Amino acid sequence: MQQADPMATRHRAATPADGALIGLSALIAAAAWAFAEVSGGWAAYPAALIGYSLAWLRCHQTTASVRMVFCLCTPFVLAALVLPPRLSDDYHRYLWEGHVQNHGFSPYATAPRALFDTLNHPAEPYINNPDLPAIYPPLSQVLFRLADLLGHHVFGWKCLLLVALIACRRFLSTRQTLLLIGHPLVLVEGLWNAHLDVLGIPLVYALLCHMQRQRLGRGVAAGVALFALKLLPVVLCLFPLRQKSRRWVAAYAIGGILGAVLVYLPFAADGAALLRSPSAFSQHWYFNNPLFTLLQSQVNPAWIRPFLGAALLLSWAWLWFQAWPVRDRARWAWIALLCFSPTVYPWYLLWLMPLLRIRDWPWAAAAFGFACLSYRVLPNWHLAGVWSLPTLWLTVEWLGLLMCFYAMRPRQITSPKGLPS
Repeated sequence: MQQADPMATRHRAATPADGALIGLSALIAAAAWAFAEVSGGWAAYPAALIGYSLAWLRCHQTTASVRMVFCLCTPFVLAALVLPPRLSDDYHRYLWEGHVQNHGFSPYATAPRALFDTLNHPAEPYINNPDLPAIYPPLSQVLFRLADLLGHHVFGWKCLLLVALIACRRFLSTRQTLLLIGHPLVLVEGLWNAHLDVLGIPLVYALLCHMQRQRLGRGVAAGVALFALKLLPVVLCLFPLRQKSRRWVAAYAIGGILGAVLVYLPFAADGAALLRSPSAFSQHWYFNNPLFTLLQSQVNPAWIRPFLGAALLLSWAWLWFQAWPVRDRARWAWIALLCFSPTVYPWYLLWLMPLLRIRDWPWAAAAFGFACLSYRVLPNWHLAGVWSLPTLWLTVEWLGLLMCFYAMRPRQITSPKGLPS
């Protein structure tokens, strides 16, 4: 499904002035990033993000050639692969769980702390929530095992993430694929901070494509893979079913249920331990949601999560009946989850990338810029062990996010033939 780049007919031609602006912005971003890494401070990261985003945006808005986009993205992609993550420690858990499996233990049955005396891994001092077992589903665990076989360093894991992004070439043109890999959100949260959510991008593209083309078996496989990668994005599998026949939906449901059972079958002996971490996360975690923060001071805490859950289900039910294209309904289903989830991290925005039209990718970059305000918690956390986001930062962040979400609203735009719609 290789397509000519539709942006070539919608954007003006790149000029020498554009090339100069791209080069200057990229140099400022590279210098700021290098300074932040050498100094160990935080203040230069915003300058690096803004500079790089401006360069990427100018490439997106003009008909910059594949060579120009490649020259912009490649140095930053290589730096993201080589430099250790600075804004997240989740990758330590990924590498640990792969190591545990390769030594014959189940990551669901035993929490990391119980194995520290048995296994030796450099990630041990840095694993978050060491008293909880694995929360990530079986496909993630398979990939963690593969990453551990590539070595105890996060570089091997990042290379797997890059390969997954390159696989999006199956659904996008070469230029679009480069713009995706170099997108500020994907570059920072995917290739630098090494979040597994980036693996969902090709899977969502595959799901939308195969469901649109009535390929039942491949659609089921993509849906099961999504579920086996991370639990919540399985909701994206529902919206392509609205225009299908009852027989088609029944066949998809049966295939999906059987697939979900099969992927968990190797861990069946772990029983209730499979639910321990998902249950803890859903009941106790909260961060970076202003609605949850507001309700905490007004409502009995025991009612907040059921209320937000009910609001989320109602919003999904409303979206189900809208006469919007599949991709628009799926995108707003994910936006609704972001708005009603007690916990919202910047990398959750990665799931919007395959649900957005390519012309709207800059809005995802803007949303990520606002979401980065939540990283204000990190300096105080590292210095004093205090995990708290000031109210002003939370307010500004979410005003910006809501503005970006509004800009992502459905419009009467016809997708290029062959692209997921």
